[in-house]
Amino acid sequence: MTTCAEDVSGLLKEAIQGFYVAIDKSNKSYYDHCCFYETPKFKNLLEIDTHDIGEDGKPYIKVVNNRIEKAFAVTLDTIVYHSKDGSMESLIRALQTDIFNRVYGVTRIVGYYSRTTNWNKSKMSELGDRHAGNYQVTERPKTI
Repeated sequence: MTTCAEDVSGLLKEAIQGFYVAIDKSNKSYYDHCCFYETPKFKNLLEIDTHDIGEDGKPYIKVVNNRIEKAFAVTLDTIVYHSKDGSMESLIRALQTDIFNRVYGVTRIVGYYSRTTNWNKSKMSELGDRHAGNYQVTERPKTI
């Protein structure tokens, strides 16, 4: 019987190995594309540089995109998430292109979840008041 720590360790190893394989696969595909179209090429488009612990305490892997000369800190949480839901290719594509999908704001109000991206200013203000714990109703002056 395995312990919880062994299960988590196995999951992390599997996710990280999948990430490395996906980067290798994307580098080969990129190199083949460059050879076919005779475009400038790098030995590796994406290169794993180092790993460390971020200021927030989360471990990450530093990935360098040699074409755009930019480095990304990819947290282990992100790698495990994309490994579990089978979307590792979308993570690799984002690292290749520097185009990341917008994350929609979601909040829980009165027992259900709702996206906040299409809310008007009044509703956003109400949400701010709720987060601040300001639930009181103020009287408005009566207009005649």
